Amino acid sequence: MMGRTSDVGKVNETQKDSFELLQRLRALPGSPAPVTAMSGVGSEVEVAEIASAGFAAHLMKPVQAGLIGAYIQTLGRGTKTG
Repeated sequence: MMGRTSDVGKVNETQKDSFELLQRLRALPGSPAPVTAMSGVGSEVEVAEIASAGFAAHLMKPVQAGLIGAYIQTLGRGTKTG
């Protein structure tokens, strides 16, 4: 199962933000892929909002390339990282 990664901020002109994008992905038929939030803010409030919205994990920018690689590997095993 492949995951998707999107910055928590504005995605494009037709989607308000990644929270809306996640809702649209979850509304699609079939088993949804894990969706990862990526942001430059790691406040407790934002991390809680991300978790409650249903994101599989939160990666805080700047993200090291090695961490991204390790995270992608966890997606295939069905484990989460934050």
